[in-house]
Amino acid sequence: MDYVLTHHGILGMKWGKRNGPPYPLSESDKSVAEKKTEKRNGRTLTISRDKQYDTNEIRRQIRNAKKEYLEEKQQYRKKTLGGLVYNKSAYDALAKAGDKIAWTKEKLSNEKVKYKAAIDKGSVSAHRQKLIDGYIKQGMSEQEAQIAAYKRARTEKILAITAGVAITAITAYVVKNQIDKRVDKFIPPTTLLQNISANSNKGVQDAFYASMTEMDNAKYRGIYARQLQLGNLFVPGGGHIFETKIGIKDGLKIASEKNATDILRDLVNRDKSYASSLNDYLRAAKGRYESDKQNNLMRKASAYLQKGKINSTVYRALNVSLSDHDLQASSKVHAGLYNALKSKGYDAIDDVNDRIFSGYRSKKPLIVFNGAEKAHVVSRRLVGDKEIGKNFVKGYRDIYVKTLIPQAAATQSASVGIVIYGKNMLNKRKRDKVVAQYRKNHPETKLSYNEILDNYYKR
Repeated sequence: MDYVLTHHGILGMKWGKRNGPPYPLSESDKSVAEKKTEKRNGRTLTISRDKQYDTNEIRRQIRNAKKEYLEEKQQYRKKTLGGLVYNKSAYDALAKAGDKIAWTKEKLSNEKVKYKAAIDKGSVSAHRQKLIDGYIKQGMSEQEAQIAAYKRARTEKILAITAGVAITAITAYVVKNQIDKRVDKFIPPTTLLQNISANSNKGVQDAFYASMTEMDNAKYRGIYARQLQLGNLFVPGGGHIFETKIGIKDGLKIASEKNATDILRDLVNRDKSYASSLNDYLRAAKGRYESDKQNNLMRKASAYLQKGKINSTVYRALNVSLSDHDLQASSKVHAGLYNALKSKGYDAIDDVNDRIFSGYRSKKPLIVFNGAEKAHVVSRRLVGDKEIGKNFVKGYRDIYVKTLIPQAAATQSASVGIVIYGKNMLNKRKRDKVVAQYRKNHPETKLSYNEILDNYYKR
């Protein structure tokens, strides 16, 4: 007798997966053992597996979102003359198109974890249940809340793994900041400094701003250069940007923030004329700057100075305003500080404004005030528009990442997780604002959190 082993079934079925593609089995098709196992585990499959893989529509939305972004990008370039002129409506439209791509990708991620979130429904921890309840209060549907809580809990597990590394990194960061504030630095003569300006004959006789790290150089070659172009857009022959490379003779001694503050305090206490000029100077500086952070610094510094207190806030305010030559008594105030520092053997100070307050988040920006004795011009060249644009993007990418680090550090994340988690948090905050504003304007709405966002991003 011949024995023949044959197999029959449905194309695509998998060995050992009774409930896998290309079916799912309905509840009535499951075996008694399967039903008992699910009941014992307290799990109810509220979402069928076919829905888990139903991502074609969302992928189509992602493709359309990317197409819309490219169209908005073209419009942005037309309305801003390639990024040279600010146009709020064009910028907002481009930003919204970028946010839409992120939202559609988030929806795809949610679809992929929908099934996993559902099967865990009956065995969630108290912490995760609290997250679910919180998301429902925000206006999410039960299913949306389950997915959001599942992803949040998963992220927290990943962050917990890197917590030890993050604590060490944060501690090192704090220690380094304290050292930088208290310890003088020395720039060796082999260092090449960079200055970006619209001046084709920039020298080193007067005080000048400089950078030296690769990323700082890129920021000034891109972001600052673009600002200079805008400022000279309507000046005949304006718009040209020059990069000056500057060599150092015998090295530069950089005063720490603490030592510079001590020198300023001594100068104010022994020179009443200078103290009076500084007082007028800081009063006039209040409200002159673009950011609230800078203006608040000026107000605090002026208040401290009027009380006779010279601390790091007063020094930082003066440092931030050193680029402003139109303030009352600016020449006297600037020269007095520079001469006092030179008398103590210093050649330069950190540019506190670009390191902390202006938004550049530069790493090692400098203000060199003893360049006539310690520096010389090595080369000078014209920087082209294409190079400026490339460095503009590179610089802003670094600023964006550094903006995220404090948020992520607070959750004890590390390495790449800092950037990913921080970016997700920023996107979540934006969406929360959109939903909150919609509900404020439509208090009777029955739309869920996700439905409001879908409507918002419709073109």
